[in-house]
Amino acid sequence: MRILIIHRSFALIGGAERIITEKANYLISRNHEVMLVSYEQGSHPVSYQLHPNVKFKDLDCRFFTLAKYGNTSHFNHFIQLELKFRSSLRNIIEEFNTSVVVLASDWIFLLTQVLKAVGAVPVICEFHNSYEHIIKKIGHTSSGIKAMLTKIYYSHVEKSQLLRSP
Repeated sequence: MRILIIHRSFALIGGAERIITEKANYLISRNHEVMLVSYEQGSHPVSYQLHPNVKFKDLDCRFFTLAKYGNTSHFNHFIQLELKFRSSLRNIIEEFNTSVVVLASDWIFLLTQVLKAVGAVPVICEFHNSYEHIIKKIGHTSSGIKAMLTKIYYSHVEKSQLLRSP
């Protein structure tokens, strides 16, 4: 099986990055082909040791840079990044002859873009945050529309049983 795993960046030294790289190494040991795809990695090295057969690509779509733009410019740059993300991902999926895509991010926008890019390739979503953590971090420390949308989104995800703890 040819497995493509998408995550924001593998440069961080965090739990999600460790689990994903360990999973990639394990899948390689089980004779699967694995490609890790980031979209905000840049030229930073991967933080955890990868098996030499794990392939790696960065889409060079730095969504975090949007914060420096004003409203109109922000929207224009967002649209450009969105199109670049989808087009680049589609090309990688085709070139890798992907069997399954694993999205290791809970950003709802990203899920939408991945679903638009994959065609008939199955998509598995995994989240590496707990509902309680998200609500405490964003839902209670932020105010206004961001906090409200965060609470609505995660309560919907939890109710629909898309977010499950092991």
